[in-house]
Amino acid sequence: TVTPVICTPDSCRDNNPAFSDTNGCNPETGLCPSIARQCDESGCEVEECNVDTNECEVVNADLCDCNCTPNNVCQTTNCLTLIEPQECDVTIERVCEPSEDQCLTNPRCDVDSGGCIYDEVTCDELVPEPCQRFIKDTEYEGCCRPVPVECPTAGPDELCTVYSECDVDTNSCPPPVPKECIPDICYVTHPVYAEHNGCDPDSGSCVFVPLNCNIDGDCRERKCSTDSGECYIASEAQCSVCPEGCTVNKCQRTPCIEQVCSVENTTYTDCDTAVADDECIFSTGCDPTEGCQYESVDCTNFPHGTCESVVKNSTHPGCCSLVPVECSADTACNSYECV
Repeated sequence: TVTPVICTPDSCRDNNPAFSDTNGCNPETGLCPSIARQCDESGCEVEECNVDTNECEVVNADLCDCNCTPNNVCQTTNCLTLIEPQECDVTIERVCEPSEDQCLTNPRCDVDSGGCIYDEVTCDELVPEPCQRFIKDTEYEGCCRPVPVECPTAGPDELCTVYSECDVDTNSCPPPVPKECIPDICYVTHPVYAEHNGCDPDSGSCVFVPLNCNIDGDCRERKCSTDSGECYIASEAQCSVCPEGCTVNKCQRTPCIEQVCSVENTTYTDCDTAVADDECIFSTGCDPTEGCQYESVDCTNFPHGTCESVVKNSTHPGCCSLVPVECSADTACNSYECV
């Protein structure tokens, strides 16, 4: 009678499948070569054979997912164990993380909204510093970022209008005002741009012209003092210049007064005055080209007595002066007189 060998492997070992036809016995050696038991590796659990029970058991389920399902989107659950059958922890409320958007606050979960919701930050209730306002900035801490109030600026057609920055005293933008052009001393606003206070609306520049101090109808030249800004008479030379000239010669002169020949102020040469200190010269008239004409007094036929002689005396009225005849003595012992 042939009795086959029945191989019985130790705990957690199995017969070699290569000798399954001989119940695990190697027909060449008659021995039972067993192999370590291979546990199931298809799942997420790690199984090992327990030598006490000779069964494969889960020893690690850390790689397995928790399949516990919360009641709603605003709840979370934890698995007390990941080994099947999984045992679920008590349901806990979901905690919403703060938003990276600084303008979203008060994170909370809302079942009807399907998850985490936030309140939007409002800046309207905040009071800014004068001439500042708040704008929302998703990256600014607290969301509400203060920025300066921007006042209007002059447009291309408003070059002669001045807009100012925000006034901290009134916390408002001042109304626009016309550009003020103040001329330097001895200058005035250009009349072409008087409507715009001297401002050129095409360029926005102030345009001035020198102050004209001269007065129509007045021949005197006037200039502006750079010290006082007042007009003063600089010259009257033009007043004595008549366009067509006035009568002027050696016997007559008609003056030019305020550029007009003043006939009523015509002066004539007084030739008698020229010889007033010499009684022996008298004027015979005035020649326009040569001037005063003179002749000497002739005393030849001036009447005189026997014992008188006639001499010229420039200080004597009429020049011809009578003087006694002096007789000359031929000796000091005799004296003579005219009889």
